[in-house]
Amino acid sequence: MASNNDDSSPVRLSRNRKSRGRGLRTTTGCSICRKRHLKCDEVKPVCGPCKKINRSCSYVQQTHRPSSCESVATKSPHDLFEAGAADVSQGISDAQPFSELNDGAAFSPWTTPHEQPQKEQHAETMAVPPWNEDNRENASTLGMQPLEHLAAIVAASHHQSTQNTSHSMSAGSVTSPGPTINAATVRWFDLLAHDAVRESPQAATIPGLEHDWSFLDRTEQADSAQTTPLERATRIVDGQRPDDDGTTRSDTSPPGLTPVASNSYEEQLWKAPRQIQLLPKEFFFFENFVRRVSQWIDLFDPTSKFSTFVPHLAMRNAGLLNAILALSCRHLSLNPNLAGDELPYREISLQYYYQTLHYVQKAMQYSSYKISLELLATTLIISTYEMLSDSPTDWERHLEGVFLIQRSQVIQGESEGLKCAVWWAWLCQDFWAAFREKRRTLTFWTPKKSYESLTPYELASRSVYITAKVINYCSQEESSITGINIHARLDRANQLRDMLDEWRSHLTIEFYPLPAMTHDSSAVFRSIWIRTPAFGVAVQLHCAARILLSAHEPCIGGFDEYAQRQSTIKQCAEIICGIAMTQKDEASNLMSSQCLFIAGIFVSEARARECVLEMLDSRRQQTGWPVNPLGDELKQLWMRYETPRPLGQVGMGSPF
Repeated sequence: MASNNDDSSPVRLSRNRKSRGRGLRTTTGCSICRKRHLKCDEVKPVCGPCKKINRSCSYVQQTHRPSSCESVATKSPHDLFEAGAADVSQGISDAQPFSELNDGAAFSPWTTPHEQPQKEQHAETMAVPPWNEDNRENASTLGMQPLEHLAAIVAASHHQSTQNTSHSMSAGSVTSPGPTINAATVRWFDLLAHDAVRESPQAATIPGLEHDWSFLDRTEQADSAQTTPLERATRIVDGQRPDDDGTTRSDTSPPGLTPVASNSYEEQLWKAPRQIQLLPKEFFFFENFVRRVSQWIDLFDPTSKFSTFVPHLAMRNAGLLNAILALSCRHLSLNPNLAGDELPYREISLQYYYQTLHYVQKAMQYSSYKISLELLATTLIISTYEMLSDSPTDWERHLEGVFLIQRSQVIQGESEGLKCAVWWAWLCQDFWAAFREKRRTLTFWTPKKSYESLTPYELASRSVYITAKVINYCSQEESSITGINIHARLDRANQLRDMLDEWRSHLTIEFYPLPAMTHDSSAVFRSIWIRTPAFGVAVQLHCAARILLSAHEPCIGGFDEYAQRQSTIKQCAEIICGIAMTQKDEASNLMSSQCLFIAGIFVSEARARECVLEMLDSRRQQTGWPVNPLGDELKQLWMRYETPRPLGQVGMGSPF
């Protein structure tokens, strides 16, 4: 019998949930509550839970409850797919008290506040979605099916991972166990397969490449001589190992292995035995990722994991390599000037996306792959791929998927190595998506390190965390909770302002501007040159957070307080634009554009607006992001809120 202290045995967490007798489930009630595993008060015609979320309520009596196999077998792929599209992300209560400070009348990020806030950080009250750790997802059921059967596969795996999961959420509930690694990886694969089934265009042969790109239509018994090295490496997880002559052979697991030897052998089943050889065109895609795209992800990582370490991992992992090539091709499709030819890069990127899907589908049967750095990097790259697409909904779902995988492995902002780099890169994406959707960010992590122990890069990263907290404050969820209590709303604003002041008071010399000359005497904004891109963006984020907080905090101090806030907003906008004028690197383009957009909302002078639009356009020409120009959206906002409104409709609310 294995010892209870065996490191190889999975850790069993206590189940913090009600028993059946305490009301976890109900044998009666409406069909919606039964399906969502909620306690139903059986009020007719509409029960309490359904009335609260504005759902239709029905009390259809079910005389026979089909098994999971029956339910999957009797539904169409479309119905199965819709059944597996339930949201995982729920509202998370978030409160982190800090000492109260009065903000100075004039703002500058490089002036130390008159008072130092207390350094103590209190534990954050959080309520997280409960997951049942008894779920036993069998990833092998994701099996060997072709692409057209993915919908049924997705529904079956999602049914397994959520059959005992309660989707209810209470703002005051205590922490509960996170998702199991199996549940998190299967959920993320559901999202990946959903996108493939939804788009699934038939990829034709692309002229000009060195091989036939219609590999998705081939059978697995196709002539191996026609496949590329990357295709052969992708098929390792099919149980086929490439030999030196390009042929493949089937592997069978040798009997009698010890647990350690078994784990080592298992990794050989999803890792390539040697570096994967790239075709000339694939090398061009790969180089574009390393030299350009990875810089966005590595902005706050001084070790540049995604331009140094991750490419080496990809050389022996076909799933990660396919994801990298898919993202690079998607970037090239948005930047034709970088490509230099007329190839349909969007279609090529989708084909690499499908190969990623094929690999992940098969590799998920191995436990070592589910907790590997390769899978972690793959999830973040696919999320970045969705960011470059024109579907915010898909990006939102992938951000949730990455969050679940990180949470299942207890990965957070103070983890080590690549795990830490992935977490911060994910948060940089999530806070912008949350701002755009007016929702809360997904994380509920609280930093433990004191400011005195932070390196300059860690201090820059902390600005992303604080900005995420301010975006939570601006979200519709938090506004609806605290909006009815104006004093609670003001207290929370004071806490956030203290966090901003504390960050500002610990700025090191690297964050201070160097001498810069504004070459154009007629320039609207004074140039502010901060040498390292990450530090310049950190100051921009700090100013953007100040703007958002000032715009959303209730104003009860009369005209004087209103005028002071307008002055702070103007100064912060000028700092954001001044830093943007000196940013010439590609690494800072995305996040600098986001800060410019926030500042631009509050710019009123015509010449200043033209300057903001020019800077946004120049960044978009370099990166191709976003698909829909932020400048066009700014123009619409300016027109909307400058249109005269009838008397009685004029208010002081924020324009977003």
